[in-house]
Order: sequence, then C-alpha cells, then structure tokens
Amino acid sequence: VNTVEELEEYNKTGEGYATLNIEYMADSGYYIAKDGGKGAVTENVYIAIIEDKFVTVALPAKVSSTNPSEMENVSFVVKRFDGLENASKVQLLGEIKKEIAEGFGVPIQDVNNGFIDVMLKDSKTDRVLEKIFYIGIFIGLIYLIILVIKRVIAVTNYRSSKVIKKLSKYGNIDYMENQINQEINYPEYVSRRITITNNWIIDKTPFSIRFMPIESLVWVYNVRTKHYQNGIRTGTSFSVMCYSDKNEKLPLNVGGKKDEEKAIGIIELLSQKAPWAIYGYNDEIKKNFKKNPQKIIEEVRNIKMENSL
Repeated sequence: VNTVEELEEYNKTGEGYATLNIEYMADSGYYIAKDGGKGAVTENVYIAIIEDKFVTVALPAKVSSTNPSEMENVSFVVKRFDGLENASKVQLLGEIKKEIAEGFGVPIQDVNNGFIDVMLKDSKTDRVLEKIFYIGIFIGLIYLIILVIKRVIAVTNYRSSKVIKKLSKYGNIDYMENQINQEINYPEYVSRRITITNNWIIDKTPFSIRFMPIESLVWVYNVRTKHYQNGIRTGTSFSVMCYSDKNEKLPLNVGGKKDEEKAIGIIELLSQKAPWAIYGYNDEIKKNFKKNPQKIIEEVRNIKMENSL
C-alpha cells in the first residue's frame, strides 16, 4: 500500500493483511498501546500522516518498535487500518491538530482545512453498517418481487381471488362482471377512490378493489373521525359506512374536513337509489345489528318486497 487511494480501498475491505511502505508515511508523534483490558499489550496503534490524511495503523503486538519513523524505506505487515475509540477520537484528533498548528505557526483552521480525518474511523463498524444497508436493499427487492408475482397471479387467475370470491356471493360472476364493465364508463359519482354507478358501489385503493351492489344495501351512515397526535387535534376525516344483506361492510373513505359535503352527497345519492335501506346512525341500531344482523336484514328485505322496490 503506497497511496491514500490504496489505503482507502483497503479500508473498505479490511480483509487479511496489507503491506504498508513506510517511505510514504510520516509519524504524527502519537502512539497507542492497547491491552484489551487484560493487562498485556495486544496491539500497537500508530497515528500516522499519509498525503495530508490522518490514518491509524494497528500493528500486531509482536512488532517491537514504537516509532514507525525508525523503519523508513522498509515494508512491514499491518494487521489493519483501525479507528480510534469513540470517547478518545475527538479529543485525540484535536490534540494532534493543535500541536501541528503550533509547530507550523498557523491557525488551527488551516490545519482543519488541510488535514482530513476521514481515516480516523472504525472501519469494521462501517463495513457492518454497509452490509446491513445492502441486506436491507436485498430484502426490499425480494419483497417487491413477491408483490409483482402476486399481482401477476392475481391478474392471470383473478377468478380465484378474494375480490371475486366475495363478489360471487351476490350472484352470477359473468353477469355482474359484464354489468360493471358497462356501467363503469357512465358513473353517477366518481372520486379518486370511490365510483358509484347505476347498480354498483366501487372502492379502489392502490392494492385492492371492492364492490357492493346497491340493491343489497341494508344500512348506510356517515362516520366523522377526529384525529389526535400526542393529545393535539390534528384533523377530521369523513367516510360512509355501507352494510349489505350478506352482512358485509364497505367503508368508503371520502376525505378530510373539506369533504364533508361529499359524504352527505353520497348518502343522498344512495338513498335515492336504495330507498328501502336504513340511513343514519344510532346506538340502538348498532347494538341490534351486532347482536342479530340477520333480523335487521330480513326486516329491510320485507320493506323492499312490500314496496316492490
């Protein structure tokens, strides 16, 4: 290793051993002996300067010399280019820069600009973080691939999807699919997520789509939700909750505070198209629907039949 570029490249890999040519290294005058907490020196760490960059050179304990400048124009094996301990890094680097500035008779700012401490780092920690980063990218790619595969399977075999299985409860799939395809081009209400046609309520999200036939509506009401964060009111949102005669619910997320009128408009539109259903919320209906939904469903069906709706 003769140049800073080669040092930095080795510092990225840090595998095995490297030969450092002392001819290209100047001694900073600092030396650390690590004992590993066991009382015996386990390695020697020199603070050197190569091409105006600080570098810590960790040597095996068997290297006897404590001054690398005594070994000029020779090559020796270094164990690794190590980093300083976190607690001492800033203090030690500051001391080195201060003495260099005093030695040259220049302001400390000139030393800060002239010498780069990028090599004073724990290269092992950086390699671990780099591995974690690449592992995260790999996991993310695998997840995206799985999503794409699921999407392809859903498209090619959509008849077995959850959406179609739920939809099949309401009648013949071919008939309903044809009806939806025709009506979707002539919506009576449409927003970013919600589409209401002559016979269908459709709710679309980036990853799913849900359908409910209007003729199956049993109970419809507005929902106002207040949002808080750390006890502070952050906003209000509105949605419309729809229940069908299959005891399925379809929440329609309308939007924020400015969209209250849209939620009211959806209720009014549905009440015109399905006048037999129950509209509006109260605790008694909620209690009865939860306790015995089939009873309320039958009552609504009777109203629909009696009025030939």
